[in-house]
Amino acid sequence: MDPPSVPDTVFAPPRAPRTWRDASVWRTVAQRWRWFAALGFVAVLVAIAVPNLTYARINRNDVSASSSLRGIVNAQREFREASIVDLDGDGVGECGSLRELSGAIVPRGRTHLIQPPVLSGAYRTRDVNGIVHRSGYSFAIFLRGADGAWVPADPPVDAIDPDAMDPDAAETELLCYAWPDRYGATGKVTLVIDAHGTVLATDSRRYSGAAGPPPDAAPIVDGRLERGIGPDTNTWSTWSLPSD
Repeated sequence: MDPPSVPDTVFAPPRAPRTWRDASVWRTVAQRWRWFAALGFVAVLVAIAVPNLTYARINRNDVSASSSLRGIVNAQREFREASIVDLDGDGVGECGSLRELSGAIVPRGRTHLIQPPVLSGAYRTRDVNGIVHRSGYSFAIFLRGADGAWVPADPPVDAIDPDAMDPDAAETELLCYAWPDRYGATGKVTLVIDAHGTVLATDSRRYSGAAGPPPDAAPIVDGRLERGIGPDTNTWSTWSLPSD
């Protein structure tokens, strides 16, 4: 009996390894280089786009913060003209806190909330330090205390101590600071506005998040902001607010 036949492919000689002369090798190399080039192009686009997007967000937040400060001062003017708080009873209204202006708490010397509030409800929520956060920025109002020093209008506790404020000074003086929640990520400039609408700005890494500026950081002369070197040794320059 004849032995069973075996396919010839079993005894086919091994295929010679591909060399650089083989066209398929070059096709594989070219294909891989195309992928590398595409990935490199995408990486370049990302490297360009991410900083631009970050810069655009920071610029947008800076402008928003300056506009918010102007809105706060306008609300303070309306609050004072209505004499909503007049602790010394002289018929001249006094400045309020962010939570008083926004209707979050009953104003000092009153028994009910103001309706309607003179400031957006976005300023009603504060953190444990009494700071209000909005659009990547932190906000805090300071009024003159009984001893002449600046004191926070929104202290960490729920109640505002009326005796902590100087009623006469609160009729004409206030400071409101705005600084980045995260310097370099949500904003870069620290801004401050006074009761007259003067706005100064400084670019300082030290003012970021919980590390906000002290109330006397900016240069103040006779209750008004003046550009120049502040007590914090930073240079404070005039900031032009965007028009309506």
